[in-house]
Amino acid sequence: MSYLSILQIRYPDDPLDIDDIGDLLLPSLDKMYIAHSVIDDLRDAFDDGEAEIYLPAGMVIDLVELIADLVPEVPFEARCLGETLRDTWIRTYENGLAIFEVGPWDYE
Repeated sequence: MSYLSILQIRYPDDPLDIDDIGDLLLPSLDKMYIAHSVIDDLRDAFDDGEAEIYLPAGMVIDLVELIADLVPEVPFEARCLGETLRDTWIRTYENGLAIFEVGPWDYE
């Protein structure tokens, strides 16, 4: 599993401001043993459409699912590209749920 992921975010409507839910993310980050600085990376992804996150793809999925759950009123799409070709996943979220999902692929 890769420890460098590129997270891409796209919206059909209005974008999400990660700062609005930053305080809600902190307890979950603590439970997942993830540094609070990852909020900066998430902010970049959700504001600019793309950011590097130094976490395995599976942990990035967990973070994105947490965000979708915290703001179910904001639909968005997420794609994550890891260091290897198959370390890739795509999700579409509506009403806090993944309505489309593929990957990551386990090839070991």
